[in-house]
Amino acid sequence: MPVDPKRQAAALEALRTATPAKSEAASFWERHGGKLILIGVLLLGIWVGARLVGAFVRSSVDETSRAQDDLRRGLRR
Repeated sequence: MPVDPKRQAAALEALRTATPAKSEAASFWERHGGKLILIGVLLLGIWVGARLVGAFVRSSVDETSRAQDDLRRGLRR
């Protein structure tokens, strides 16, 4: 069966210019990497926000407790 030289040259050129196949991991990160990074940043922001609110509430409770103690001391005098 004879091989057409033009067809063979076209096939070789296509092979030469074709991009190499990507691994599954690379294509996964290409498809979902941006979303995963965004989700991670959002979760980190929620965690930091919760820590800040918790610290504020704790300090507010401490101040309220101190103020109540001061009022009680003032009423005893």
